[in-house]
Amino acid sequence: MNDPKKIFWVASYPKSGNTLMRAMLSSLFFSQKGKYSNELLDWIESFETCARLKFIEEENPQDIKKINNLKVLSKYWKEMQSEKRFNIKESFCFIKTHSALTNIFGNKFTNEKLSRGLIYIVRDPRDILLSWSKHRNKSIDDTLDFMLNVDSTIAYNDIHFLKDQNLRPLQYISSWNVHVRSWKNLEVPKIIIRFEDLIEKKQDILKKIINFFYIEYGISINNIEEKTENILKTTDFNFMKMLEEKFGFKEALNHTKFFNIGKKNQWKDQLTLQQTKIIEKNFKKEMEYFNYL
Repeated sequence: MNDPKKIFWVASYPKSGNTLMRAMLSSLFFSQKGKYSNELLDWIESFETCARLKFIEEENPQDIKKINNLKVLSKYWKEMQSEKRFNIKESFCFIKTHSALTNIFGNKFTNEKLSRGLIYIVRDPRDILLSWSKHRNKSIDDTLDFMLNVDSTIAYNDIHFLKDQNLRPLQYISSWNVHVRSWKNLEVPKIIIRFEDLIEKKQDILKKIINFFYIEYGISINNIEEKTENILKTTDFNFMKMLEEKFGFKEALNHTKFFNIGKKNQWKDQLTLQQTKIIEKNFKKEMEYFNYL
C-alpha cells in the first residue's frame, strides 16, 4: 500500500459497541488464531491521548497552557493526523475515537485526505442513554441532557503526559444525532454497523467485515474459519465480562463495571414514557433511518 493515508477510524458515540468492534478487529488482524484477550486492544489506540499533544508542548508552550480550550486544541486536529506527527511505521492502522466529525471554530476533526476508511457503530439511543448513564455515574435525566446537547464534550482519560495535569483536553462529542450524521457523511470506504446486529448476527457481520477489507484494500485473512470460530467464542459478551471480572478493564470508570448487560431494548423497562418521547422526538430522523422507529 503506497497510499500515504494511514488512519482507519473505528468510530462511535460512547457506549455503542466500539469496544466489541475493536475486540473483533484486533483478534482478526493481530492474533494468530483469532482468540481475543484484553491486551489485543492495545493494537487499536485511541486518537484522544495526551501523548499526541507532546509536539504542542514542545513547539507552542503558550498553546499547551490553554489545551483544555477546544478552540486551541481543534486547530491542531489536522496536524495530529499528519504523517509528520502520526508516528506509525505501517501504512495502515486502526484508530478509535468517540469524537464527532464536525467543524468547530473553523477546524474539522478529520477529512477524506487523512482517512483511509471507517467502521462506524451505531446503537439505539434509548439503550445508549441507560448504558452511558451507568458509565458516567450520572442520572438518566442528566445523561439525556448530555445526549441532546450539541456542545457536549468529554475529557481525555490520560493526562500523565502533560506537565500541568489540571489541563484536561476535551473530545467534542456533540449530540447523538449530530454525531451519527457527521460520520455517516464521510466519503471514504466505510461500513456502518448497528450494535444490535453486532450482537445478534455477529457471524454475518464478521463475514461482511472480512469481505470489505478484501474488496476495498486487497487484504486477505489467513485461516479464516479458525479465526471466525475463535472470535465468535472469545468476543461473546459473557466471555468478555468474565475477563473484566478476572483481570479488570482499563476503560472502566468510576469503579463501575464496563461490561454491564450488553443487550438491546433495555430501555423498555427502565426509561419513563417522557424520557422515551424526548429521545424519539429529537432523534426521529436518524432513528427511522436505522430502523429504531
